[in-house]
Amino acid sequence: MARTTETPDVDRSNIWQVAAPDDEQRWPLYKTAFFVVTSSVLLWSGIFAVLGWLL
Repeated sequence: MARTTETPDVDRSNIWQVAAPDDEQRWPLYKTAFFVVTSSVLLWSGIFAVLGWLL
């Protein structure tokens, strides 16, 4: 089967869809920061709990 060097014509409009102003809002930054801080606290408290249990 012969290969062509032509690139296929791809419709890229639906690869990166940009939300319209009326669409669902983006996840707020404060919720991301809250998630990172909370998950870090839970992770470290679990690590210290396991270390305290082992030692």
